[in-house]
Amino acid sequence: MPASLLRYISLFTLLLLLTTGTLSYNIVNSWLAEKKSTLNTIALGMQKRIDTYRFFTYQIYSNLNSDAAPGVDDNVSAISLLPDVFYMEKNGQKTDALIFGQHDKSTLSAVRKISRYLDILWGAESDIYSMYYLNGVDNSLSMISTQILKDISAQFRGSYITITAIAEARRTEMLQQSNALDERESFSPIRKLRFYNDYYFTLRTTFNQPGHLATIIAFDLPINDLIPHTLSRDNFILRADTVGTSSETFTNNEETTHVQLNGSLLEIAAPLVNAPVNIVYQLPIRQFAADMARNNIWLLLLNLALLALTLTGFYLWRQPNRDARDDPSPRLRKQQALYQEIVKRIPIGILVYDFSANRVVVQNAIAEHLLPHLSLEKIAAMAREHQGVVQATINNEMYEILQFSHPQMQEYNLFLIREQDKEILVNKKMQLAQREYDKNVLARQRLLTNLRQELHAPMQALQQHLLSLAQAADDDMRQSLLRKASDETAQTLALLENIALHDRLDSDAWQPEKMPFSPLAMMDALLLANLPRLAQKGLQLFSSLPSGAATPLYRRQRHVTKGAAVT
Repeated sequence: MPASLLRYISLFTLLLLLTTGTLSYNIVNSWLAEKKSTLNTIALGMQKRIDTYRFFTYQIYSNLNSDAAPGVDDNVSAISLLPDVFYMEKNGQKTDALIFGQHDKSTLSAVRKISRYLDILWGAESDIYSMYYLNGVDNSLSMISTQILKDISAQFRGSYITITAIAEARRTEMLQQSNALDERESFSPIRKLRFYNDYYFTLRTTFNQPGHLATIIAFDLPINDLIPHTLSRDNFILRADTVGTSSETFTNNEETTHVQLNGSLLEIAAPLVNAPVNIVYQLPIRQFAADMARNNIWLLLLNLALLALTLTGFYLWRQPNRDARDDPSPRLRKQQALYQEIVKRIPIGILVYDFSANRVVVQNAIAEHLLPHLSLEKIAAMAREHQGVVQATINNEMYEILQFSHPQMQEYNLFLIREQDKEILVNKKMQLAQREYDKNVLARQRLLTNLRQELHAPMQALQQHLLSLAQAADDDMRQSLLRKASDETAQTLALLENIALHDRLDSDAWQPEKMPFSPLAMMDALLLANLPRLAQKGLQLFSSLPSGAATPLYRRQRHVTKGAAVT
């Protein structure tokens, strides 16, 4: 039962491990699938916004070029806020415009037209949108934004300085792009707008003009409305697509969003359909593990508690009991009884001694009888010096003691005690028994040899008589052969009966038969059997009768007396 229980506990532990692993895999897989779907949605929204503002960019540029007299507008005026920073006056509109650098009337008129166009475009928007227009004719930079830009009070001069620094940085970016002849469109990284907590990226488009510097139109496109609140905006970046994802991949419904490890960051990247960038969501591995654990803490704790309980039970069941006599296992009790019976039946002394606890672990009757006369520590020390064998004399009897120890259990020592005198006597008895056995084998061999020699001649003669009898044609010869065969058979049977009688005498199986008999009757039978032969030899048998007259015995065969005489 304990072995079966241990197997079931092991199987249950394995199933718990598999369940925990499968559950963790499903949680991570579902989380990744959700984030990939969310990122695909964000990428589609960004692509739609990029396509929309591409159209607005080309429409604005075409409207600027189609105007025959862009600079004829006397109502347009600009207020100088700082050196080389001008504010274009407009009343009650959605956007404000700033012009950085010296400019002419045509630039001022173009900025006013663009601002009116953007008033209509951004009229219903709540997020902050901005546009930058780098005029290649006079190299001026115009900024049109939904932010409030007109405020010349002293406490807001710092914001003008910040805006001026931002404008100079944008001018530098645009000039760098104008020098890249093979790059017509570019994207900036995702940026954060100060004081508003808004995130955006910039779409820059370059238009080359013969005889002038390139004209660049840039839009700051916010992405706050595209990113759900469950995702941190600080973890998003825009990365250039070095591989290049074609539009055929999207039309074939192939999986374009991919997950990869970048150092200690988990990255989920989704390419845009018609732009050479990828939107990437970066999350530290440590934060990812903490989120997974926090969101599934109770389920994981229940699984881990059950797993810990199972492993504890497995460990406790594997631990051996301190005292085997207190073990309630019937199987162990049977094994102990069997071991004790085996030790009791062994004809030599067996003793297992624990030197660390100074107690006897196992012993039989012989070892128990000799233990008071033994110094086990001295015997063990001497046995280590003499290859584990020591001879000792106890009560004028010689004993041989063999000592064994296990390398992993040095405190336990096994002593085997053999009595040398009994062993010598046993060896002598075994030698005598072997000698008697050899004699019996030799006698049996001689008996069989003599038996073969005695039976061979009469049996061969009997066979010869039978062959002659089969070939004889005369009746007298046949009768003579039959008598000879009968005599040979009688001799053989007599020999076999004698052998059987000898065997019965050796085994004391023959007993004499006790029955009364008459010597006169025996004499009469013997004489009657031999009278014909006596008559053939001319001999006569006489008997003295009570009357004193002697008469031949063959004339009176029925009255034979004790005083008969043969003459």
